[in-house]
Amino acid sequence: MQSLKLRELFSNSFANLIRQGLNIIISLLNSVLVARGLGVEGRGEYALVILLPTLVLTFTSLGITSSTVYHVAKNKYSVSLSFYGNLIISGLISIFSMVAGLIIILLVQDTSMFVDISLSLLLFGLVLIPTTIFLQNIHTIFTGLQDFYAYNRVYLVMPLSYLVFNFIFIWVLHWGVIGSVLALILGNINTLCVAIYFLRKYIPKFLPPQELPSYDYYKNMISYGLRAHIDAIMTFLNHRLDVFILAALTDTVSVGIYTVAVTVAERLWILSGSISQVLFPRIVELENFEEERNRLTLMVARYVLWGSLFFGIISIFFADWVFVFLYNEEFRESAYVFKWLLPGIISMGMAKVLGNDIGARGYPQVNSVHSMIAVVVNVICNFWLIPIYGFLGAALATSISYIVWMFIKVVYYVYKFKASWLDIFLPNQEDFRLFKKLLSYRFKRQS
Repeated sequence: MQSLKLRELFSNSFANLIRQGLNIIISLLNSVLVARGLGVEGRGEYALVILLPTLVLTFTSLGITSSTVYHVAKNKYSVSLSFYGNLIISGLISIFSMVAGLIIILLVQDTSMFVDISLSLLLFGLVLIPTTIFLQNIHTIFTGLQDFYAYNRVYLVMPLSYLVFNFIFIWVLHWGVIGSVLALILGNINTLCVAIYFLRKYIPKFLPPQELPSYDYYKNMISYGLRAHIDAIMTFLNHRLDVFILAALTDTVSVGIYTVAVTVAERLWILSGSISQVLFPRIVELENFEEERNRLTLMVARYVLWGSLFFGIISIFFADWVFVFLYNEEFRESAYVFKWLLPGIISMGMAKVLGNDIGARGYPQVNSVHSMIAVVVNVICNFWLIPIYGFLGAALATSISYIVWMFIKVVYYVYKFKASWLDIFLPNQEDFRLFKKLLSYRFKRQS
């Protein structure tokens, strides 16, 4: 019987929760700065400018982040090898992605979706590609190491950097949308430098020739990465395809109202994100202990579902006031969008936990199939509902696709790993005893 190391899991998850809580506060301040500084239409333009390089990078990143966590957690590759190997991979991906982005921009710049955005602004947004890919592939090494002390500190640098740069470029220098994009670029560079600083204790300045990344390294990294990559693409499409369809069928004002609501709603993934990140490398470690894997994942899934439901219900009562107070009267309708998004956001929390478990067992391609089905549902519902209800239709379509996504993962998990439906959804006495014990342990440590 392998120990689940629940205290360690809870401690790391709690640290992640605190970090994400701080991140949410800082990100909301940043979101308010951008929305108030740019206005509804400017916020819509900003969303479309950064969405294009994000879309390109989603298709070209090769799943290296997931592959890095998987192989580092299994101790298959040293930190030094992963660091230098990821630098090389990131450089090659950046070159290819920027060329692909340039071609796409030249093809779509005159379409109805981007007709109001200047070519120079779209081209400038491509600089986000290399800064993002290097940051993601280096920062994710901490997750594989389960060094969440360093991970959380580096992660907080990102929103703080965005906040400072956005204040300078939008509110002091009045550079508008281009200033907000520049804030993202410089924020990524600053965070990458901090990540490398924290990694310095793990890596030598130079690797001897015999320890440099080999053909087998790249083969194994890309092999696992590609299987996870399809899921990442489908996940991105499920999260952001509605914005593209909304922009094509409506206008930038609707996009601005909708994306602000999405930004706030996705903060409710704080619980699932905090725990899932810690859960993935832990499930990899429990490779030969099937019963313990199931027990751990089902317990976490129950906590996430009911915790997300609790916070979701509370947020309904404050949504109208929060959006008007933070963003001003222009964004009042974002509160209605937020409420329509909630059922899907809550469902997606559980889907993330089960998906992390499936990927950690070495079946990322299964997640890809689930995501593809959800994307099809998403597209159909968006084209059906947006012409009727506008941005509210986009919110409803997103919720439907997320609920379908969760249901598919639950069905797969029940039949593949012989789990009980009740164990997935309903808390039991052991959960309450364990939760009380872990809370007691945490408070004793703090006293």
